[in-house]
Amino acid sequence: MASTAEGTNGADLACSMNGYTKMVQDIMSLALIAITMAVSTFGAILPADLSKSIKLLYSFIKGSADWMGYFIAAVYYIGLDLGYGELLCSLSQYGYIVIYYLNIVATFGTGTG
Repeated sequence: MASTAEGTNGADLACSMNGYTKMVQDIMSLALIAITMAVSTFGAILPADLSKSIKLLYSFIKGSADWMGYFIAAVYYIGLDLGYGELLCSLSQYGYIVIYYLNIVATFGTGTG
């Protein structure tokens, strides 16, 4: 199981702020699938410095949606008080398994980061 600090560990999702933020980043990777594939391809071809700069730019683009992860985490924490938090957590974990494996396919198996 993933720790709260990590957010995710492989296909395991921790129902925490870090976990939901990571989930949104992976969803953004899938939404930007053409760019994701280009980053994976050019990252393997280009020299280390250029590869690093492209990956940092891509990380910046994906990070623009992090606020949605914080919003989902807030809904989850409110749900813990109102009684639907565990259901939201379970559904999120099942959904993240699908997101995780689709993201591996989109990055040609080089990882989800």
